[in-house]
Amino acid sequence: MLIIVYFGKTIKLFRTSKGLTQVEVATSLDISPEYLSKLENDAKRPSMVLLAKMSEVLEIPLQLLLFTSLQAEDFPKSKRSTFKASKPILEKLLKQLLIEEDTDFEEITTLLTQLKEIRKTTQLKKKSA
Repeated sequence: MLIIVYFGKTIKLFRTSKGLTQVEVATSLDISPEYLSKLENDAKRPSMVLLAKMSEVLEIPLQLLLFTSLQAEDFPKSKRSTFKASKPILEKLLKQLLIEEDTDFEEITTLLTQLKEIRKTTQLKKKSA
């Protein structure tokens, strides 16, 4: 299965959440604002080297940038519903652990409980199938 990951929305989301303009980020990356715009609109695909630089500039772990770029279609059909249900929770969990200045441990506990429920539901569906 060939996986094509689209980073555009994710790059723009993190850039705007940091309050940075395309010009600021492009300058830090040594690329033109036009090229960054093409990346954000998925007209171009960034190299791994550029993604690594981008994660440094945006101050987010590369793994988080990669994970948040995944879509349900990147997974086998049998795993898509679990991914769709888990992704928003995992994103919140990762942001709490890796980005937020003040970690909210009650929120983390709630998110982990939600993931456990998804896992239980998935296992029950498999047993009944």
